[in-house]
Amino acid sequence: MELGHTGKVIFIVFMLFAILARLWVAISGVDTIYPDEHFQIIEPANWVIFGYGWKSWEWFHGVRSWVVPGLYMPLLAFAKLWGYRGGPWVIWLCRIWTVIWTAVAMWQFHLLLKERGLQLFSRVVVFAIFCFSAAMMVWSAATFSESWALIFLWAFMPRVFKELEKENWNGAVTAGVLVGLIYLARIQMLAWGAGFMLMYFATKESRKLLVAFCVGFGIPVLFQGVLDWITWGRPFHSTYMNIKKNIFEGIAAMNGVSPWYNYLPLVARNLGLLLCGTMIATFMAAVITRSLKWQRCDVQIGLGTLVFFVAHSMIGHKETRFLLPVYPAFFYLFAISLDSLWTKIRWAPQASLWISKIRAPLLVLLGALGCVQAIPRVFT
Repeated sequence: MELGHTGKVIFIVFMLFAILARLWVAISGVDTIYPDEHFQIIEPANWVIFGYGWKSWEWFHGVRSWVVPGLYMPLLAFAKLWGYRGGPWVIWLCRIWTVIWTAVAMWQFHLLLKERGLQLFSRVVVFAIFCFSAAMMVWSAATFSESWALIFLWAFMPRVFKELEKENWNGAVTAGVLVGLIYLARIQMLAWGAGFMLMYFATKESRKLLVAFCVGFGIPVLFQGVLDWITWGRPFHSTYMNIKKNIFEGIAAMNGVSPWYNYLPLVARNLGLLLCGTMIATFMAAVITRSLKWQRCDVQIGLGTLVFFVAHSMIGHKETRFLLPVYPAFFYLFAISLDSLWTKIRWAPQASLWISKIRAPLLVLLGALGCVQAIPRVFT
């Protein structure tokens, strides 16, 4: 049963507290999670706007695209007008900009769960995880290209499925364009797009729309190729050099390699073993009890995430941040698993009465546990 106005208030309050927490993370320091946060994004943008900045080897060889640094250049130009040419204020401004757009992606994720038809309980629990997970708070304030891959992917996901539901050429092209934006943030996101497209091979009718989807997906890809031509002097120069340096010349491997399964403990440590264990157990319980009811959108998100995860696991050099864009996919799959189990239990004999009694206290308890977990890890 939906709670109407009360349900809206719950999500708005969660959203406000989530934004405030992320803003605190953004301005509470100028240190980095990883050097790329500054030296691959803010410093190149700083170099263009202010005329100085640190240029790492990637920017001498053209390994990086100017798309993500370009997202911060208007902010730096605004700061320049007010006399700021560096220092913590510039860093804080860039982080706050990331927080704003991450908040948009969070709200769109909420709408995605709502349009999927999930019950209020499931949506509140999973949205709370997205809002108050310590890892998501920290990542959401970081100026990584992975942060923008997350934003591009999940801010437009509800619109993507609305366009695909039209089952016509224009809808498929539009959906392809929106999904293709992830390539602008990180070329590695091509793996997610490839997995997402697999569903089109299921039927002859859907294969006809695959061409339209690929045409749309190719538009952002072509945009980056043209941008590279303008900035580096050759179409797709950054893509070519990224693959050449990191894959064939093994530059990334100089920072360390690890076995294929190493992402499993990395994710468990980042999100927390309790949360990861709960998500896996809920998913397995839904499968075993045959409660899980898959829809096309679930399969597409699942396939995209699976292909992305496997592709990254096969690469020797691993960093937790590489998986950041698909963290919401883990939450999404947990949401549909939890919703399926909750529905089955709710309509079981004698279950409705005790569920109605514990629902509100349970939501409060889950929120309190989330805050208890998050506060020590974020604010200390």
